[in-house]
Amino acid sequence: MKNNNEVKLIFPPHWCPTHPYLSLPCLKGYLEEHGIQCSMKDLSLECNNFMLSNNYLSQLLMENSNRFNEKEKKLYSNMINEIDDIIIKMSNDDNFYNSTFYNYAKNIIDLAYSFISICHEKLTIERNNLRYDIDMRFSEIDEIVNNTEENLYYKIYEDILDTDELLNCKVIGISLVSEEQLIPSLILCKYIRSINDSIHIFIGGSYLSKMINDENLILPLYNYFDTIIIDEGEKAVLNLISGLINNISSASSLKNIIDKENYQKKEYMLSSDFHCSMENLPIPVFDDYSSLNYWSPKKILPYFISRKCYWNKCSFCQHDSGYANGTTFKSYEKIKSEITTYILEYKTEVIHFIDSAIPPKYISSICDILLEENYNITWYCYVRAEKGFTLDLAKKMKEAGCVKVYIGVESFSDETLISMQKGVSSKDIKNALLNFDCAGIWTHSFMIHGFPTERSEDQIKNLIMINSIKNSLHSISVGNFLLMRNTSVLYNRSEFNISGIVESDKYSSHFDFERYDHVNFEDAQVYQKLYNSLVPSTRLLNNTMMHRDHLPILLSKIPFVLEKNKIQDFINSVDSTNQLYSINQYILIKEDKEKAAILNCFLKSSVTITHGCLNFLNSNIGKLITKEMFFYSKNMINQELMQKEKEWEKIVVNKVIICHNDLSLTYND
Repeated sequence: MKNNNEVKLIFPPHWCPTHPYLSLPCLKGYLEEHGIQCSMKDLSLECNNFMLSNNYLSQLLMENSNRFNEKEKKLYSNMINEIDDIIIKMSNDDNFYNSTFYNYAKNIIDLAYSFISICHEKLTIERNNLRYDIDMRFSEIDEIVNNTEENLYYKIYEDILDTDELLNCKVIGISLVSEEQLIPSLILCKYIRSINDSIHIFIGGSYLSKMINDENLILPLYNYFDTIIIDEGEKAVLNLISGLINNISSASSLKNIIDKENYQKKEYMLSSDFHCSMENLPIPVFDDYSSLNYWSPKKILPYFISRKCYWNKCSFCQHDSGYANGTTFKSYEKIKSEITTYILEYKTEVIHFIDSAIPPKYISSICDILLEENYNITWYCYVRAEKGFTLDLAKKMKEAGCVKVYIGVESFSDETLISMQKGVSSKDIKNALLNFDCAGIWTHSFMIHGFPTERSEDQIKNLIMINSIKNSLHSISVGNFLLMRNTSVLYNRSEFNISGIVESDKYSSHFDFERYDHVNFEDAQVYQKLYNSLVPSTRLLNNTMMHRDHLPILLSKIPFVLEKNKIQDFINSVDSTNQLYSINQYILIKEDKEKAAILNCFLKSSVTITHGCLNFLNSNIGKLITKEMFFYSKNMINQELMQKEKEWEKIVVNKVIICHNDLSLTYND
């Protein structure tokens, strides 16, 4: 199997379009080192660019003209006329750093996604998300996949994929890494089968690996593909393709490769140590992506020095599920050689280190390489808030080109941190954040809301700590706790106040659960707004940036951290372009599968709108007041309203309370 077209690796929609995902370039490098030629396709990017084009959107408007009134048609026609120019200019250096243009481009793109969503039943597609209005059970997924007349991706695949290439292809591998890629991947399998039903299709990636033991979920999926690759894929895929070359029809003798027959008989073989040493992995190969138009004015490439988190003890985390035991790192010499190749051969301007977390000593080594070779590049990474991140190391990172770090803070309560098995204290976290700020490196802090052992006093500790160091914090994002598969919390749930889990036939990476103490935690969005009020620069990442990978590029030119006044100046310049959309504020009264009802707070009148219009309000106006938002005011949380949370619709209709800047306004309807 020498021909480049006989083995094809595909990354499916829907993913961030700023740079390639690393899985396939790693696999391609390994296969080609072992004599298997293959080609890669970033189908996610290609589909994204195809659908956000004048040709596609014009056709869509013509096919769906009966859905819209004349004003809506004019709105969408104006968007369609501008979209090609917007996409091109967005990756232009001058336009990217122009806050007025950047924000305008973001609004136009959001409107385009909203328009596409309206035209496709049950689908909502956004810049960073794709979801279907279904329960994600197989029967519902199967119905969407087989509805090829209404299916968004099936029609796009018909235009994008080369029929002749598929007819000549023998093996196709699909990298499925998230829940939102499941339906587009199955649609892809169906389309491939319609062209050439003799192609062997295998699915790899972390998503299915995490639910491989759930027979009710896995078995039906074999209707669409042949085999599943479990855990780290290089050796397994090499063995599978070699077996197909030698006409080995069964995967029963191959480790970490599961076909339907062996899955049903439970005769498959899994090996936790069936992995490649980091030192022996070849450098990722990006040649097939060199001509693609990623959404960035600077070339960003992902890189890693290890695969498994070196800490690997957090009780809530499932990230390392499927990786080999023990963490291995590339040697200093290998890292230096590969970074040099990235910069000199691939012309990389920004490196995204995708390791779950890089230890301080390896961060220091990366800095040594970049400083010794005088490589003038920008980079960002993920770290744990350890004591090793001293001010001296933070300054060294800044000098070597680091502009941003992501930190899994989770909580500032030591009791909660211990329960989470984070291995750091609130003091360690505080010191690391202060050191990075002093060095001029942007920190983005991830917080978890509603961890099972968290108490109200722990949430107060978070607020107190954030308020005490707010001038040294840059952005915070808050997510509700999810009971993930393959985690310590799941396996030891009685120790975490979890009385039971709700078994489900949904294709989800987490379970619904009940608590022993029945504490009713408020929604994380309330706390997100509280943190936003304490750390206003959070808006720069969470609201202003089209994609979070754009912020490091912006930081490489504008020293926001060292000159904090520039943060608010930039945000203000963005806000000034939104004046058209800031005249009115709206509150969401009710929403169902067909439509939504909103109340105009200034005119004090209600109106029924489509979900597309609702998405447009959410994306562009930013003034849609939801159930969660209206509990919040700038200086306090209204306890009385909190206690009446279940009656929110009644409260909204009879007494609308909103917060605008420092002014709380009350309207009676």
